[in-house]
Amino acid sequence: MINIERLHQNVTTWLKTSRQRVLALMNDPLTVATKSNRNDLVTNVDRTNQQFLIGQIQAAYPDARIEGEEGKDQKQSRWTAWYFSSIPSMAR
Repeated sequence: MINIERLHQNVTTWLKTSRQRVLALMNDPLTVATKSNRNDLVTNVDRTNQQFLIGQIQAAYPDARIEGEEGKDQKQSRWTAWYFSSIPSMAR
């Protein structure tokens, strides 16, 4: 059973750290690619941020199922699922 208070602490910490990392990465050159069409963009910041968040989730909740916008399912689980879209680094 997941401890909701601990979950809240984890997610809050991860998002604060994620924000700091994204802001720092935005000082570096962006690599922009298209996904499904020319209006569906992804940057190196998007991918890096998603990998950071996946790593945090996997470390704290190794049996979690994770589906992210910038990649395929990371793991299958019956009970806990995480769905997220990376924080956009491009104005849409």
